[in-house]
Amino acid sequence: MEEEFIDLIKQLLTCNNWEEVNQVLNSNQQLIVPKLLPLLTEAAEDLAGNGDFERGNFLLHLTLRLGEFLGSSQMSSTTRKETAYILLQIGIRWHQINLFSFAIKAWQQVLVIYSQTKDRQGQVISFGNLGLAYNSLEQYEQAIYFFQQSLQIARQIRNSQGQVYSLGCLGNAYHSLGEYEQAVKFHQQSLEIARQIKHRQGEARSLHNLGNVYHSLGQYEQTVEFLQQSLVITQEIKDPQGQANSLNDLGVAYRFLGKYEQAVEFLQQSLVIKQKIRDSRGQVNSLGHLGMAYYFLGQHEGAIEFFQQSLQIARQIRNSQGQANSLGSLGLVYHSLGEYEQSIDFYQQSLQIARRIKYRKGEASFLDSLGIAYYSIGQYQQAIDFHQQSLDIARQIKYHQGEVSSLGNLGSVYRSLKQYQKAIDFHQQSLEIAREIKDSQGEVSSLGNLGSAYHFLGEYQRAIDFHQQSLEIARQIKYRKGEARSLANLAITYRSLGEYKQAITNFQDSLKIASSKIMPTEYARTAIDLGNLHFTQENWENAVLAYTKAIETTEMLRTRGKTDDRRQEVIKNVIGVYAKTIECFVNTGQCSEALTYAEQSRNRQLVDLMYSKDVYYRGETPPEVAKLLQQYEEIQQQLDNVRFNNEPLNNHQEVSKYRQMGLSYQENNDIVTSLEAQKQEIYSQIRKLDRVLAEGLAVKPLKFAQLQNLVRDSPTTAIVSFYSIYEDTYTFILVGNSVDLHRCGQGYEMQVWLRKNWFQPYTWYSLPESDRPPLSKIAAAKLLKCDVSIIEDVEIEIDATVVLFKDGTSKSVEESEFDKLCEQLMPTYLFWNEQMPSKLKEISQRLQLDKLVEKLTGIQELIIIPHLYLHQIPFAALPLADNQYLGDKFLIRTQSSCQTLDFCTQRPPISTQTPAYGIVEDTQEDLPCSSFEAQKVAQIYNVATDKYLQGTTATVSTYKQLLQQVQGLLSSHHAKSRFDNSLESELILADGRITLSDLLSPAFRFPDLDEVFLSACETNLGTTEITDDTMTLNTGFLCAGARGVISSLWAVDDLATSLFSLFYHQKRKAGLNRPQALQKAQQDLRHLTGKEFEREYYGELEGLLNEKLQLASQKKAAAKQERDGCAEDAPEYEQLQAEYEKREWLEERILKTRDIRLKAVCEQEHPFEHPEYWSGFICAGLR
Repeated sequence: MEEEFIDLIKQLLTCNNWEEVNQVLNSNQQLIVPKLLPLLTEAAEDLAGNGDFERGNFLLHLTLRLGEFLGSSQMSSTTRKETAYILLQIGIRWHQINLFSFAIKAWQQVLVIYSQTKDRQGQVISFGNLGLAYNSLEQYEQAIYFFQQSLQIARQIRNSQGQVYSLGCLGNAYHSLGEYEQAVKFHQQSLEIARQIKHRQGEARSLHNLGNVYHSLGQYEQTVEFLQQSLVITQEIKDPQGQANSLNDLGVAYRFLGKYEQAVEFLQQSLVIKQKIRDSRGQVNSLGHLGMAYYFLGQHEGAIEFFQQSLQIARQIRNSQGQANSLGSLGLVYHSLGEYEQSIDFYQQSLQIARRIKYRKGEASFLDSLGIAYYSIGQYQQAIDFHQQSLDIARQIKYHQGEVSSLGNLGSVYRSLKQYQKAIDFHQQSLEIAREIKDSQGEVSSLGNLGSAYHFLGEYQRAIDFHQQSLEIARQIKYRKGEARSLANLAITYRSLGEYKQAITNFQDSLKIASSKIMPTEYARTAIDLGNLHFTQENWENAVLAYTKAIETTEMLRTRGKTDDRRQEVIKNVIGVYAKTIECFVNTGQCSEALTYAEQSRNRQLVDLMYSKDVYYRGETPPEVAKLLQQYEEIQQQLDNVRFNNEPLNNHQEVSKYRQMGLSYQENNDIVTSLEAQKQEIYSQIRKLDRVLAEGLAVKPLKFAQLQNLVRDSPTTAIVSFYSIYEDTYTFILVGNSVDLHRCGQGYEMQVWLRKNWFQPYTWYSLPESDRPPLSKIAAAKLLKCDVSIIEDVEIEIDATVVLFKDGTSKSVEESEFDKLCEQLMPTYLFWNEQMPSKLKEISQRLQLDKLVEKLTGIQELIIIPHLYLHQIPFAALPLADNQYLGDKFLIRTQSSCQTLDFCTQRPPISTQTPAYGIVEDTQEDLPCSSFEAQKVAQIYNVATDKYLQGTTATVSTYKQLLQQVQGLLSSHHAKSRFDNSLESELILADGRITLSDLLSPAFRFPDLDEVFLSACETNLGTTEITDDTMTLNTGFLCAGARGVISSLWAVDDLATSLFSLFYHQKRKAGLNRPQALQKAQQDLRHLTGKEFEREYYGELEGLLNEKLQLASQKKAAAKQERDGCAEDAPEYEQLQAEYEKREWLEERILKTRDIRLKAVCEQEHPFEHPEYWSGFICAGLR
């Protein structure tokens, strides 16, 4: 018969109106039986699940119509009884999927049948279910009416179990109304009857309900007591559902007690049982609470995973309320992560669902959350609007806890608007309601908010009174988080009063409660506040004790981070704490500790990546990672296709000297932007699966003894580690067992100077002319302290200078200031390279370099660890007072951090007995001098033909294969650093690009790679982050396995680089180590005379360029012939014209190099003595 039912439903779905429906039903009267109804509801759910809400809704209404017909008095009593039972079950299902209004209609029909058939037990059930539906709709008075009806009949027929149930439901309804005493009264009555009749399940439920009420009262220990009793009974009677519920709510109670790990244990047990009994709705709930426990533990990524699982199951079972709650919880976590747009998006989704299913309490909560999110981004009016809407709904539905929250949040917004009296009014209202409904936790919060408001008003004694009251209540109800917060608030107020001793005591008491294990975020925040108080009092040792606690806790939170971004965000938040800790150690003469913490603070992301590579090297790449790597490579190929098919032909003359390709306009188009975003998303997924992140592995920071080990075997080597604090830059000098300190008296001031006078001018100078923003825009942006990208134009009028913004607005700037700044910027930006010697001299003076050198007696080699913008400075070219450069006096290796150097030292020796060298030459066939360099190095190392990639043979695939086969590599071609996205910094090959993110991925592992010489532009140039992570192509190769890398700090000159590379490789072949070869190559290039160049290199270079010119002319002629043979209106003509122009440009470039550049070099005394030519390369890694 089921197939006949299905056919009937299909026929009904083809009907266009109710008249046609009646005709189909009349033709199939034999099928109009109660058993048809469940199939109709299943079909309706399927349709709704597939988005066909109209037809699904039609079947729901048809179910009710047929139910009314089948339950009518004209039917037999058997049919009516069967219909009532089926409608009762249908109502339960509709209630489960939040179709409350349909459930009410179904149960109303059931009630009619039971009333007419005088089935009193059925009436008890029907009234009770109707009460549940209205309770779910948050219409609590209506729910109470039905529960009372159910109770009355249960008493009349002496149905004790029914009384237990109805009394419990009444208690829950009054609980929802916030009338907790009334709720307790009904639950006590329910409990007494259950015990009298030995209804163990009812007893357990009553105890559970009492626990929930006491939870709302903030009496968490009492809550735990009732729930434990309930759990014991459910275990005795083997009620798995009851056990799961009790365990779940015990977990919630322990969370509110601040015992998060115990909370997780109970919630995990609850989840296991719910999975066993296939309680999907319960799983949604437990997963959500597990997410909250992890959230309070500071494990945000774990919380997100649980909320996502909860959301997924809720969607599968069409639990709309569960979906809304899960989305809201995700919004909460992203809000805590500072990702406010993402947070708002989740809150908006949850609000939309709540409104659709008329989940009014949820609607109020999500509106309140939206208000908090908009408050966090400074949109106070928007925040007020959302909080007010939330408050209005809470009042309508008598959701008193919602009122408490909304009023408190409104108070906080007005406090930020400095409308303190208005803020106080709202907090007072919040407090009154919290007291009225005996919401102790709300009372703690409201009193704390009042204290903070009075603190801002400068009424410190009143603030203390409120914080003290808040503290007392928190202690009474054992609300540990509230107690810790109240103590911290008291400390802050006493600090403002200058009562530092009391403030310190309160901070310390707060830390005893908010331990790093159970309240890590609060603990770290309070420890920082305590440290800052000691710091301002110059109690350096006590400040260190507090700061190190904060750092240890933050490091624990960082380790729990499951993404690179999260780990970076955590470390950014304590960089200032590290700086103050280092300053404290310096002030107490503990320079070894200061150096240790300076090294611990920097370059953490790169350290994680290097550790990850070592972890991967010790095992196989997991299949899921391999699959993602394949997707990653496919997207990279798409990117290469887009870019290489759309290369522009402008600005060739601008890059003719350099081994750099400027960003084209295609780099910024929608396709590339979208593909890069997809690529980075897959890279993020790969990183999430990385064991270091996924398993929360931590790289232990180096101890001082380990730092000593880096130079222990070389008494003439010193580690020179720079670290800028607010007012000073420390230079720690580690030699043997001792650390000396050099101070230059300039901290962030010097870093700002470097940014303005070195980095920003270079980023502008390195662009093709057509892409450079006018200096007038840069000057205007600096004066107005805004980003240059938002400026449309600058109009210089007779009496004013007007800045026009892209949003249509405008502002005037003072004309004389504008003109003065433009004059200052012009030489710095237009002539960045020419200004280099004077800028380097000023850097030496700012660092007081001569005084530093005085501390380096007997030292021959420096391992320099720069800080922030100092990473971009060529230390070898810093001048000294004796007319020497620093690079003449010392061998120099420049490292991103001591920890990255330590990773290199731990790598095993190269396994190959006869190391092979490889060469990659001129991948775009447009560098006139690259071939000279590559051929010379090939002769020096006797490079095999199969390990020498030239031009079009240097593809991404062959490059990667070569890296697997050689121990040394010369990579001579174009490269580019991406200041907007460092992971997209790239080596430019014949058919594509290898980016930094490629080098950092598990696909790039070269355990036998000893040395890479990156004879290309900007290979050690990156953006400067506060975390001091140097994410460059140089560090990418170190991460991939190289022991040492030679790389560049700017766009290097083609001819000068060819000679420099030749000199370096000659010295290496002669047996010099890397820093020795680098130093000698720099000196040889700097001292090379024009006559020596003419004698030694001119003829060979000229001959090579003649060969290139002949080939270029042939290719140009062929391109012209192919273009001329094509009609101008043909689709391929534009591409052929572009190819011809490229060949024409290349021919001209070679001609200029041969006829102008080479001859000019011959005529100069020292053509390469300018630092731009000889100092652009640094050595990183091992010697």
